[in-house]
Amino acid sequence: RDVAYGQIPRGGRAERHERAAGWFEELGRSEDRAEMLAYHYLEALRLHRVMGAEESPELATRARDAARDAGDRAMTLGSYPTAARLYEAALELSEPGDEGRPDLLLAYARSRVDDAALDDAILSEASEDLLHQGNVEAAAESEARIAGVWLNRGDQGQAFAHLERAHELVAERGPSPEKAYVLQELGRARMMADEFDRAIELAGNT
Repeated sequence: RDVAYGQIPRGGRAERHERAAGWFEELGRSEDRAEMLAYHYLEALRLHRVMGAEESPELATRARDAARDAGDRAMTLGSYPTAARLYEAALELSEPGDEGRPDLLLAYARSRVDDAALDDAILSEASEDLLHQGNVEAAAESEARIAGVWLNRGDQGQAFAHLERAHELVAERGPSPEKAYVLQELGRARMMADEFDRAIELAGNT
């Protein structure tokens, strides 16, 4: 199989990967084949780039969306490293200013939970753009996740600055998963700082 594949010119490989992806899409229930679909679209795009061929915007969009969907699927299955890899592929095909980029940045950060090596600039971009889009709850979650990065780095000052910012954003808003997350993280941080009464108060509001 590998020998036969290696004898196919790159242009032919790219075409076959696109056709395979299209066939999988026609089968329906694409969520069950999300990673395979992403693989074929991403490989087709890679081969076009290796050949120096003119890049198809439609192919790039399909590859980005397939990688994003496959990342979401991996997250639901608890496969965080796979999800991170797929989100990274989607982000490489996403430009600043793209409507879906802020949500994608936040999804990527979720896939790297408790990773002190995560660049906090990723979440800062997500928070700013989500707030600009009017998605206050998601912006607050981004701020709380920035705080988590700083906590893992041992900087409580930076962590509390972002947590209080997150709390300000959701304090007057109704119940939501994002608000619960912010209160949970703020309560956890206060507990770690030996502020037990405040931690209990926040936990009671979660």
